Amino acid sequence: MVKTLREGYQQRERQKGIPCQYHRPAKHCQSQKGSGLFLSMQQGNQAVRSPCKGFLKLKPSQLDWEKYCFLIIRVPRTENINGEASQENTEAVTDAWERSCLGLSGDAAKKQLFALASGHKMLVAKWLFSAHLDVMDVVWPCIASAVASGSLGFSAKVGGDLPARRGQICCVYLENFMDTKDVHRVRDKLSSIITSAWGRPIELMLKPDLYTHCGIYSGNRWKVPPVLDRFKTPGHGRR
Repeated sequence: MVKTLREGYQQRERQKGIPCQYHRPAKHCQSQKGSGLFLSMQQGNQAVRSPCKGFLKLKPSQLDWEKYCFLIIRVPRTENINGEASQENTEAVTDAWERSCLGLSGDAAKKQLFALASGHKMLVAKWLFSAHLDVMDVVWPCIASAVASGSLGFSAKVGGDLPARRGQICCVYLENFMDTKDVHRVRDKLSSIITSAWGRPIELMLKPDLYTHCGIYSGNRWKVPPVLDRFKTPGHGRR
């Protein structure tokens, strides 16, 4: 069953056109067909030199989405203990989940997921939202600049292959979904960026990476909500 879960996750990613290893960071701006376009900030704000500034201003509509799945930015992390999981750790978690989830559902299953996240230090999560490309063109440069300055999460990405009515997806990553203070800090900063740049309400959703690896999607058999939290950004009505 472990293999089935892992293969199911990878198949879901492949169906979206996303390589299973698209999270691997690069040391500089680079392109690779079928992968993500990365920018890795080496020393936070100090590394934002001229070529990188151009990257920060890049709009999703300017990319050839036949070549790229995601536009991604990262900064050095304050801690590296809650990392996006290695393949070995991911397999250990899915194995542990498959052994412990039998007969669980609802709150009991969610409690077990939290225990696994804590035990395996798989605590990274993301605030995510979907929007049309014209919205992403407005908000993404602001999100990328906030990540580069260290005022948002440690990484963000935009792209994906959602149905036309939903456009693209944007994820902003944070270190520890059990750290309520930081979860709210990232949420509020992201909400402020979206409100200032776009001005219309957008729903944000909080999802741990662990949920993805354990197959916690809509309609999952454990009856666990696929996201931990939802938040609608305020609108100022000027757009």
